[in-house]
Amino acid sequence: MRIRGSIAQLAILIGMALPEVAVLAQRQPVQNRNQTTHPAGVVSISGAELVQNAVRLLESRATISARIRQQVNLFGKEMVGAGTYLEQRTGGNLRFRLESKIRLGEETSTLLEVCDGQYLWRYQRLHEEGTLTRIDIDRVLRALEEVDQLGRIETVEQWPGLGGLPKLLRGLYVNFDFPTVEQAKLDSTALSESPSAVQLPVWRVRGQWKRERMAELLPDRKDDIAAGKPVNLAELPPPLPQAVVLYLAADDLFPHRIEYYRSSSEQAGQGRGAQQPIVVIELIQLNVNVPIDPSRFFYNPGNLDCIDQTGDFLKQLGLEE
Repeated sequence: MRIRGSIAQLAILIGMALPEVAVLAQRQPVQNRNQTTHPAGVVSISGAELVQNAVRLLESRATISARIRQQVNLFGKEMVGAGTYLEQRTGGNLRFRLESKIRLGEETSTLLEVCDGQYLWRYQRLHEEGTLTRIDIDRVLRALEEVDQLGRIETVEQWPGLGGLPKLLRGLYVNFDFPTVEQAKLDSTALSESPSAVQLPVWRVRGQWKRERMAELLPDRKDDIAAGKPVNLAELPPPLPQAVVLYLAADDLFPHRIEYYRSSSEQAGQGRGAQQPIVVIELIQLNVNVPIDPSRFFYNPGNLDCIDQTGDFLKQLGLEE
């Protein structure tokens, strides 16, 4: 069903940066960390700077591996999910693998995304039906090079080869303002599943849609938005969130938890209600710069029918072959 497909894609959220920053010391797994504290004093860094720097730090890591946990509450349905995320960088080449399953009652939806450096493979299974697609990254690069537009690979929303976790944060940076920054702590027992874990200091950064992006999502309210008038965000089409909250580790800005919020009033058809989390994503059992078996980034479609979406993708970029 289309609704469940949207839920799965939103919940997995791989597919939504950028002055240089100093690269922090190599990160250890969460379960091996010692307790640290926030630097004293008033928060002087902006939320946008934190998110921006978090992307750069993610992109400086040779490898990232983590388990993913998800909680979804949409359309009156409560779902839970789990999976794994792997990422490896060699020079400027990014490979990643995302596997996730979301359970609704007795039904399970599955998503597998593998970027092997040449193709971006995506396999999604809902009910008993599976769909496999791919985009030829080399073909896209050649098309961009022919028109001297290789720089467009930085336009992350239109470029799958920069996917994975950095792409998620880049998408948030592009689409949201982050006016609220707070110092907080996460229970790292939940993050590491270790009984000896401690409270993890984090930056809690809350984001709201940029007004120009909001105008695109609500074209009927474009004039009001341009005039700075308040807008009822409950009018945003579901399952789009109205706000996002990031929990970035204080020492290296790793995004351990991402929460997406939407008003509950739409379900009751009443006035504006308090925003409630509709999707919560946690990254746990984290390892950074630990070697990953290269075969994990290989995908063999076997006898599955595959839909090549490269041509459609090039058209989205305004390119013709």
